[in-house]
Amino acid sequence: MADYNTFSDGELIVKAQSGDMPAQDILLERYRKNAKRIARTFIIMGADFEDIVQEGMVGLFKAVQTYDAGREAAFETYANICITRQIINTIKNASRKKHAPLNFYVPLDINEDSQSGISALADDNPETLLILKEEGEKVINSIYSRLSSFETRVLNLYLSGKGYTEIALILNKSSKSVDNAIQRIRNKAQNIQAE
Repeated sequence: MADYNTFSDGELIVKAQSGDMPAQDILLERYRKNAKRIARTFIIMGADFEDIVQEGMVGLFKAVQTYDAGREAAFETYANICITRQIINTIKNASRKKHAPLNFYVPLDINEDSQSGISALADDNPETLLILKEEGEKVINSIYSRLSSFETRVLNLYLSGKGYTEIALILNKSSKSVDNAIQRIRNKAQNIQAE
């Protein structure tokens, strides 16, 4: 029996697309950290972080099933786009269905991954993309301007992928203090969205 962990992404994708479940499982586990990282760039009022990650994993699964190596994009880049779009589509669908907990979202990290998410919202129209990017930057700046120095440090560590316990250790605070800071940040982001 072959050790799937030694296979390249390309080899695993070919196997997964032909129905090989262990190959698919290895790919999903290998890129789970990407789904978590991208999910952290969204503050969704009332939504559980793990629910957002699960939506990201659905996007990752779709990426494994639909990736075409002939298009010359690295699998990781393609997977990140699929993860981001899945999360954004879930948010848009929840908003249409008037599910109150998911009606507000703010991408908090304007980087390559969130750019692909903004692009998904803009349907790749360059003018709309530019407007959304500028509006996103204004929202982010507005959020940061309302944070205390402690909340800013917590948010930066959280967005870098650190968990509550790890943040607490780094900042020499209790996990409860970190949790309270995250809740205050979410409330401030929600208030900005309501303005």
